[in-house]
Amino acid sequence: MNPHPSGAPRAHPMPNAPPRLGLPTRPRRERRPRLLLGMLLAGFALLPQARAGLPDRPRAAPCTVASYDLELQPHPGTLTFDGRVRAAFATATVLQRLTLQAADLVPLIVTLDGRTTRFALHPAQERLDLLPVRPLLPGPHTLDITYRGGIQRSGVGLFAMDYPDGGAQARVLLTDLEPDDARRLLPCWDVPAAKATFRLRVLAPPGQEAISNMPAAALEPAPGGGTWVTFQPTPRMSSYLLFLGVGRFQRTHRIVAGVDLGVITVAGATGRAEVALDAAARLLPFYNAYFGLPFPLPKLDLISAPGAIASVAMENWGAILLSESVLLSTGRGDAAGEARRICATVAHELSHQWFGNLVTMAWWDDLWLNEGFASWMDLKATDRLHPEWEVWLTSGAPDKEAAMNEDEKGSTHPIVQPIGSVYQAEQSFDMITYKKGMATVQMLERYVGEEAFRAGVRAYLARHALGTATSGDLWAELERASGRPVARVMRSYTLKAGVPLVEVLGETPAGPDTTVTLRRSRYEETGAPRPPLRVSVPLVLQGLGDAAPVQVLLEDDRPHAVTVPGPGPVRVNAGRHTYARVRYAPALLDRLQARWGGLPPADQLGLIYDTWAFNRSSLVAPGRLLELLTALPADGDPAVWQKAVEILERIDHLHGASPGRAAFRAFARRLLQPVALRVGWTPAEGEPPVRAGLRASVLIALARFGDRAVLEDARARFQAGAAAASPETWPVIRAVTAMHADRATFEALLAPVLGSGSTLDQEQLLTPLTEVEDPALARRLLELSLSDRVPGGLGPLLVMAIGEHHPDLTWAFVMAHLDRLPRESDTPLITVPSIAEASLRPSRARDLARFTRARFAPADRHTAREAILALRFNLRVHRRVLPGLDAWCARRDRDPPTGPAPRPE
Repeated sequence: MNPHPSGAPRAHPMPNAPPRLGLPTRPRRERRPRLLLGMLLAGFALLPQARAGLPDRPRAAPCTVASYDLELQPHPGTLTFDGRVRAAFATATVLQRLTLQAADLVPLIVTLDGRTTRFALHPAQERLDLLPVRPLLPGPHTLDITYRGGIQRSGVGLFAMDYPDGGAQARVLLTDLEPDDARRLLPCWDVPAAKATFRLRVLAPPGQEAISNMPAAALEPAPGGGTWVTFQPTPRMSSYLLFLGVGRFQRTHRIVAGVDLGVITVAGATGRAEVALDAAARLLPFYNAYFGLPFPLPKLDLISAPGAIASVAMENWGAILLSESVLLSTGRGDAAGEARRICATVAHELSHQWFGNLVTMAWWDDLWLNEGFASWMDLKATDRLHPEWEVWLTSGAPDKEAAMNEDEKGSTHPIVQPIGSVYQAEQSFDMITYKKGMATVQMLERYVGEEAFRAGVRAYLARHALGTATSGDLWAELERASGRPVARVMRSYTLKAGVPLVEVLGETPAGPDTTVTLRRSRYEETGAPRPPLRVSVPLVLQGLGDAAPVQVLLEDDRPHAVTVPGPGPVRVNAGRHTYARVRYAPALLDRLQARWGGLPPADQLGLIYDTWAFNRSSLVAPGRLLELLTALPADGDPAVWQKAVEILERIDHLHGASPGRAAFRAFARRLLQPVALRVGWTPAEGEPPVRAGLRASVLIALARFGDRAVLEDARARFQAGAAAASPETWPVIRAVTAMHADRATFEALLAPVLGSGSTLDQEQLLTPLTEVEDPALARRLLELSLSDRVPGGLGPLLVMAIGEHHPDLTWAFVMAHLDRLPRESDTPLITVPSIAEASLRPSRARDLARFTRARFAPADRHTAREAILALRFNLRVHRRVLPGLDAWCARRDRDPPTGPAPRPE
């Protein structure tokens, strides 16, 4: 599932992608109740229903399913399909009634053990009850259901995507079934533990083909045209991992480690697949070796959807489905950044083939076993293949920070939380599950050691292969491998919500060593008192230089004195592997700041993130963060500077139209101009890839802060055209030009978008334009975003990106055009709160609350509640914190330097 919880709405978004020029995305759409298919099929009218706490959690296993034989005949033109499923199952007890899950399906004929059987369909509960004439006795049975269903347009179940193909519109059918949409494809036991084999037979229309999890076993011409495709049976797997695609496809492939490894695109796009195929070809052997189990299927495909799918990526076993923007290369812009984005996405989804597919969580409580582990593993694998990308700094650290920002709110939840129904599971695909889960795995590996961790993971996978498992099963294997109290430590982290705070109370010399006093407590973003957070906090303490590290475990709230080899100052949470904030006493922070240049980049970045958090909570002096940023050398680590730039832009946004913004922007310009001078407009030969990300960040930020030299250079370079610019900087030039464009310039920027026949090119060309500052031009882009000129699924993402800079304009536009958001989808549940959250109007929280009450069922309001909390906290920072920062900037800027700012080359 989506690897990209980023910064935007809860800010999916793209953490492993190049910064600034990516659209906001979510870890997983927080899908809420959908309207059931409004259509009449065989006399059944399926009316819109709300899903309220569906009773899907299995209390006991009344039957065990062995296999499904599924036959499907899709009708793309009418958005319907005919189906027949034959299931082999066994009952352990006498059953008077057999219950399956079914949604948007109309059963026509049902037989049990060859006898026609009565049935009752319950659309509101997405349940199909079979009522045999005689009770089902313990033992094996067979079930046969003929039915009809609907092809969705909202990206769930079996859905259609339209795309331009040689001047005409073409249509492809795809499936996305996690967590609870297999029931929209076939009546089944749609829970993770009900693993079975699937044998699929599909009628592909003339000129099209069908693809699925396994290779085709047989092709038969159909009497009325088209081809019946029968696939080899799958291994035992959960229903949500089944995949089907029907359309005009092309495939490029290689044999890697005995597996037929391929990338599948719509016709004409395979030339953009080489980067992804290269990444997969390197990752597959790495995973085979790391997990100690070879990939068990004969083929593994990465399948590009022709546009943006709601989940961004879905790890179907042997048939991974991805939005084209995270799989295919464009040939435009930062080639290294694009390769990094593609590699990270492929790494995430490939790791699921073991963690999630081979071994599946027993129930959705343990979803983090899938997503948290995969989020950690994509960083681990990408760093192993490409250490020059510095992914732990550019992606891992900001992802952990984004998780902490969520976890500090009153709306947070534990990593492992009770899930009573699949409906509730839909709401757990979020930043806590993905990124706090990732940070917890990172901490755990450091705590037990890399080799013991891998040994425990291998034992866990071998013991539970083709079955299901729980967090406790993983802890048991890691305890056996390491001899450490893993279960005690990890239960405290995964079953309790909140961010631990480690207070560094003092340091005293102890001969050649240093004794540091620590106390565990809890951090909360408003600084208000909260109940204690009793978690076991494993920490690494280390003096500067080559001093030996010391590992400690804080398990209570009493002060702890720890002696660390060598002189201070001591780095607490050295390397920033532990999920916790660290607050130094002011004098100790002074000592670290004095040695700022000697700190490793991870520790520099951790101090910046923690100080910004404490600034927002009024727990440090107002200018403390800006002092740290001022101490960063212009030639410091690009990844650290890149994140510093993002914080500066966040502070600028929180200013809104306040009078202190001018002084802050003047400070930010002077801080960043030496950095821009070093990175310049043109990439240097052999420069590290992370430098390209910094170039984009710093130039766009300087333009936003009103740096005239950057604005003039961008306009001149835009006039010279793309041929005169490097591919890496052309998107940056477009973004800066768009930011302050007039009408004619903006139309010139739009022209190649409107003339492109490629959905991927359209996305790449449109994204930089969301930086536009002119409200009239922003409205022009909003109009375009929700028109049929924009690729499917991209429009709402563009709207949210525009809303970051124009929240009130975007709010008014969306309120006036709700009917233009994608129908039969959950887009309003995500888009509207995201736009509201960016506002600095106190009334917007009330507006969002009214909108939510009027349109969403109570169970659907979680995202809106989170947005309201964030909005109110932002207003608190705006009113109480920013004046102190502005006063610090004003004092510092009383004697500004004279003369024009130097221009980046």
